[in-house]
This record gives sequence, structure tokens and C-alpha cells, in this order.
Amino acid sequence: GTLSGAASLFESQLQIALPLGEVLTPYAGAGAGLAKMDGVGEQADEVQAVFSGAIGVKAAFSDHLGLVADARIRGRGSQLASHMDVTVGLRYAFGRPDRPRFRGPRR
Repeated sequence: GTLSGAASLFESQLQIALPLGEVLTPYAGAGAGLAKMDGVGEQADEVQAVFSGAIGVKAAFSDHLGLVADARIRGRGSQLASHMDVTVGLRYAFGRPDRPRFRGPRR
């Protein structure tokens, strides 16, 4: 049958970061999860295993503010590249100022 899309139910991803100085941190990741297939045919409303790969970069503006750009490829079964997401966003880390989550440039 033909599938019209997939709605992710759960995904976990292990990411390895490679900090390049105080500002840029590129990373790569791989993961797995479950997705419900929406569509018609014999796979409609079926929950299937989903696998993913990601590459991205985090840029720190300060100890708490940063930018993240991320590209993820997801697939199910033998269709290893059936879906791709590209995300760009701002991140703000709440918390104690003595334990920053982003490094950022030092002044």
C-alpha cells in the first residue's frame, strides 16, 4: 500500500559532539524510535521501527544563549532515507549562572 506519512511516537538519539573552540560545536548522531504510519493499505495505522541519523552545529552567543542548526534523516525498514527534517532555532539554558550549558565567547 501507499503511505501518506508518519507520525513519530518516540525517538531517542545518541549524539557525539566535537567542540571547536569556545563558540562552535558540530555534532553527529544516530538513533531509533517508533512511528505510527498514516495512510492507506496494509501498513496503515501500523507502528513501525524508525531509524535516524543527524548532523548539526551549535553556536554559543553567551553562557546561556545559543543557535542550533540540525538536519535529520529518518527511515523505516528498508527505506533508510524516507524523510528529512532541517531545523534552525535559538536555545536558552535556564539555570545557575555558575553552571552554563553553552560556553560562548569570553570577554
